[in-house]
Amino acid sequence: MKNIKLFVEGFIIGIGKIIPGVSGAMFAMMFGVYEKALFIISNLKTELKKNIKFMLILGTGILLAIIIGSNIIKKSLDNYYLPTMLFFIGMMIAGIKPLFMKVNKEKVKKSDIITSLIVITLLGILSLINVEEKSIIVNESLALFIILILAGFLDAVATIVPGICGTALLMIMGYYNTVIGALSDLLNFNNLGSNLFILFPFCLGMTLGIFVISKIINYLFKNHKVKTYYSILGFAIMSIVILFTKLFGKNYNKNELIVSLLLFITGYLIVHFLEKNSKYN
Repeated sequence: MKNIKLFVEGFIIGIGKIIPGVSGAMFAMMFGVYEKALFIISNLKTELKKNIKFMLILGTGILLAIIIGSNIIKKSLDNYYLPTMLFFIGMMIAGIKPLFMKVNKEKVKKSDIITSLIVITLLGILSLINVEEKSIIVNESLALFIILILAGFLDAVATIVPGICGTALLMIMGYYNTVIGALSDLLNFNNLGSNLFILFPFCLGMTLGIFVISKIINYLFKNHKVKTYYSILGFAIMSIVILFTKLFGKNYNKNELIVSLLLFITGYLIVHFLEKNSKYN
């Protein structure tokens, strides 16, 4: 029963990983597996053999969720963009509170606020580089290969750091549709070469990023806790603003707006309920 529970938790974390606006790491913290998994990853030589069963069960759940859920999420965004996005944004807004609670009793310094503002500014600049989602015709070039490695590395940052949404970051960069499309089409052997050209460098960058960032985040949480959380808060707030801007300039009918509003409230309440009933309260 314990293993089944761990697998289900991994599956939910994986779903959180591919949904724009949701942080899989936050779900991991709620389920109480975040610190253990992070410690194992950052100490592979001494901890992996001892915890290989734990990582295999959790990792299998996460991987299956990403493979199965990617197609569903892609179709939802393609056909019901506003309701889907507002559902995710509602989740993301609800996720701000648990992040703020981590530092609300800590003494805030000017440098903490400045750190948050720097993150907000950098993310704003990044969003201007490619604000709109685009469908990329795969050009098997060295430049694209390097860009996908970078995208994977940045997604790893979001995978490890609670509160940062990797899919939101990929959407801001303009590569979410590319990666999610390759994942959802992975079993189509006619396009296997093109899909692997996208996924191989992305996964390479992500793997490298996970090992590097896990060690860095361990250090930052231990030595610069407040600044780290204010950076995460800055990222989360600016991501919400940028995702909201993507909804403007399109025509929506009355029924679509009503359903979208209801889903926005539902998304908020789901994360609020999970946070309220988590072991970290």
